[in-house]
Amino acid sequence: MQPDQLLTRRRQRALIDSLNAGALLTATKLSETHRVSTRTIYRDVADLQRAGVPIQSQAGMGYMLRWPIPIPSFLQEEPAMPHRNDPPTIPLDAVEWMPTGDDADPKARLLAHIRIGGLDMHLEASEIEYEDADGINLQCAKVESRRSDDFNSLCNMMDCSFETIAIEGREYVLVAVPYGR
Repeated sequence: MQPDQLLTRRRQRALIDSLNAGALLTATKLSETHRVSTRTIYRDVADLQRAGVPIQSQAGMGYMLRWPIPIPSFLQEEPAMPHRNDPPTIPLDAVEWMPTGDDADPKARLLAHIRIGGLDMHLEASEIEYEDADGINLQCAKVESRRSDDFNSLCNMMDCSFETIAIEGREYVLVAVPYGR
């Protein structure tokens, strides 16, 4: 499954969870709750309705489910990849980092070139800060990393926080991305 499909499925599951509460919710309220545009809510609701989810809409009023429903099978989670206790290791001192953050703080984002099994990739390191949200510390990429939107989307898609690594006394999350052809 493609990452964008996984993100859509998770968002649609969360949308059904919100509507299962039984209240009439506007697209604006749903977009604020799920941190997406109202257009995305309109598309998700239309997709779910076409798939047979009994979401009722009242023009100018919002959306609702008349009764709670289970999450449809087409939106069920796929099994997680098993965790390895002995993955291959790349020593941190073997990685050559290039600062690529914005002018205010170039080291807020670092890039390195790596090769895994003949596949060229760049390893992105986005510096992390924590934001208090109702007593919960949420990981956020520093704005200066130029990746805060990408990182927030990744957090929403994965629905978790990420392990961090210290590089020169700063806290980063790493993401490996294959080069395009």
